[in-house]
Amino acid sequence: MKKIKPLIVLLCLSLYCQAQKKLVPVSQSPLTGIALPAGTKQDSRLLSVMAGKALMETETKSAGLAIDKTEFLTIPVTP
Repeated sequence: MKKIKPLIVLLCLSLYCQAQKKLVPVSQSPLTGIALPAGTKQDSRLLSVMAGKALMETETKSAGLAIDKTEFLTIPVTP
């Protein structure tokens, strides 16, 4: 049991480090082709995608709809 705990911690840290690097700058939406404001980033982090999909599934089930493809974008605030 003592050998398993450090391994779990190491795996969690490696996932955390990789997940933070998945913000990619984009100028247009990869899914729809819509032009986006400067500074927009596509968010591919594991927790962000999972939380977004869970929220969208919950909302679409109540309306009786289904979504196949999703994209998560971080759009900068404009003054």
